[in-house]
Amino acid sequence: MNPLARLFKGPGAMPEHLRARLVGEDLVFLAEGLSGSITYRRLRAPGQYSNWMREPATGAIGISSQGLVVWANKVKQIDVPHRHPLRQRIAVRLDGERKVVFGFELGWTNTAVSGAAEVRLKLEPGGARRVVGILTAG
Repeated sequence: MNPLARLFKGPGAMPEHLRARLVGEDLVFLAEGLSGSITYRRLRAPGQYSNWMREPATGAIGISSQGLVVWANKVKQIDVPHRHPLRQRIAVRLDGERKVVFGFELGWTNTAVSGAAEVRLKLEPGGARRVVGILTAG
């Protein structure tokens, strides 16, 4: 991602309060400063509509023994306990060897918005496979 886009999207660091919460919940995995993209399909929001839209992203992934947090473009995209019914509906998959994709419906937590989103983040070698392994085990 070019430096100007990174300036507007943020450094991809997990906010301190979320990082502290994950550490308190027995941190299992944390990766920050990741580059990637967010893809929206059938997006409908107040004053906004798009059948398909992709935007560059910087983000972070945090996994604790209690839950999953995905932070991208200065916004908490996913924050859900592992045992919550919505966690089971978040699709987690590999995209190549270094990218992990989180797919979810936007209207699950905000009824003013509908459509689907995919947050795709690029990790260090082996990192994407580790994330998918942690989240799909058991």
